[in-house]
Amino acid sequence: MSRALRSLAFLVGACLAPPSAGAAQTGDALARRIAESGGERVAFRFAVEDDVTVCENGFSRGETDDGSYWGRGTRSRRSCPGGPLEVVVVRGQHGVSEMDMGPAGEHPHDVDIGLVEAGEASAWLLTLHARGASDEVAEEALVGAVVARGVEPARRLLELARDGGVPGDLRRSALFWVSDEAARGIDTALAGIAGDAAEDQEVRDAAVFALSRRESAPSVTALMDLARSAPHAQTRRSALFWLSQSDDERVPDFFAGLILGNEGRS
Repeated sequence: MSRALRSLAFLVGACLAPPSAGAAQTGDALARRIAESGGERVAFRFAVEDDVTVCENGFSRGETDDGSYWGRGTRSRRSCPGGPLEVVVVRGQHGVSEMDMGPAGEHPHDVDIGLVEAGEASAWLLTLHARGASDEVAEEALVGAVVARGVEPARRLLELARDGGVPGDLRRSALFWVSDEAARGIDTALAGIAGDAAEDQEVRDAAVFALSRRESAPSVTALMDLARSAPHAQTRRSALFWLSQSDDERVPDFFAGLILGNEGRS
């Protein structure tokens, strides 16, 4: 399993929220504020979804012990005071070189630009790789981007996942978050990545995994199609594995067809 998926494996459900009513943000306004601040360590905060509680070095999502947690260390060893999520970035020569997230005041900084609009913060976080940030920072930033209040970043995440010029770990992490999006057409797009012979196998596997987490009828159909006819054997095996974990009533008949020779490929 890749580093991206290992670091996020304990996140069991991060459903993305409906889009905000305002105009689409680009992140450019926040980028200018950070650049014009003159600070080396710059802090800002933004509102998160109602089911997100900000914790030391991360946050929890959900109201029960079954909820997800993201952060450095385990949830049991962290306090979760809540409030907006504070991001502290270290400005490097070519972009953001380090990033910390947590409650207000947790991480040292020399400039505080205050509360920013959640959609603008999410847009900026999603474009850090294009703005020269390190690969590790760009990957970590996705986690903050998807919990910003009132945003729907799935389309941008999908664009990132399909960009062959983006490092594999970042693309796989983007696919992880896309897997929770309910927007129309996401299943088809994920299936396209999974079945693309030109893609890296780990990216194809991440797309299959993303489909498996969608738990929708179209996603199960896409997995069955991949299990039958994906051009790479590893992709077919991955699709079969995740189908075996599905409760969809069509799956037993599909496997029976495979055993009897009526489905799949030799």
